[in-house]
Amino acid sequence: MPYKAFFVEDEIVTREGIRDNVDWKGNGFEFSGEAPDGEMALPLLQATHPDLLITDIKMPFMDGLELCRIVRERMPWIKPMRQVPVSALITEYGGTNAYMDEQALHRLLREGNHLSGAFLSVEAGRMDELYRKLKETPRVSGVTIKEASIRSFRDTIAENLGNIRFFNVMFATVIAFGVVYNNARISLAERSRDLATLRVIGFTRAEISAILLGELAVLTLAAIPLGLALGYLFAAWAVLGLDTEVYRIPLIIHRATYGFAVAVVLIGAAISGLIVRERLDHLDLIAVLKTRE
Repeated sequence: MPYKAFFVEDEIVTREGIRDNVDWKGNGFEFSGEAPDGEMALPLLQATHPDLLITDIKMPFMDGLELCRIVRERMPWIKPMRQVPVSALITEYGGTNAYMDEQALHRLLREGNHLSGAFLSVEAGRMDELYRKLKETPRVSGVTIKEASIRSFRDTIAENLGNIRFFNVMFATVIAFGVVYNNARISLAERSRDLATLRVIGFTRAEISAILLGELAVLTLAAIPLGLALGYLFAAWAVLGLDTEVYRIPLIIHRATYGFAVAVVLIGAAISGLIVRERLDHLDLIAVLKTRE
């Protein structure tokens, strides 16, 4: 009779992925049920009487640790749990892995020398030989090649992310240019009369351009460090929102990214300055002379 397994996980994609992709029957189990949190799992555990409970730790309402404590007290038919001290922490960006000495693990589980997987380093040119050996080896259910996995990732997910990044960069570039240009037009509209007056009393076009465009340049240069800092904080907030127990995305911003952002703003400011400079050459000086003040 197969053992009955129950799965508790709040992330629906992970829960359905494990439920649908694990060969439960082939490994001697019967999938008896699932729940999105510990609170909903308790009555289902009482009803299904599973032999094995697989649970997430970080969940709403009731987390996995509290669920395990209650299960240990109220449901003795579930296989006994082992408590193991954590001796060190490592940083990994995918999965919820734990590492332990092989012999110590066998002693903890009170079983013989069993393996569920192995990492192999293969010499160049001997992959075909390895395939033949593994094909002849009983109880080898699957093989994953690191290079093939990376290639598949780059051909699918990385390509999609690249397209998304391209459109995000395009929108950000248009917005940055629009903000700088709009600020320059507003400044010109608010001060066009004053600048035309300066032209009437003898200032040259270059001098009145230096007044307006110099002010815009100072504001732009002063805003760049603040914008970089706010951009970093926004990126950190976005990464924090994507941090789950299954995947962790590190915050890495290259210098080239900062350089590109600064270049976009400076180029936008330069183009806006040229457009404003063209409009300064066509100020209505006659209207200023006709005005009585």
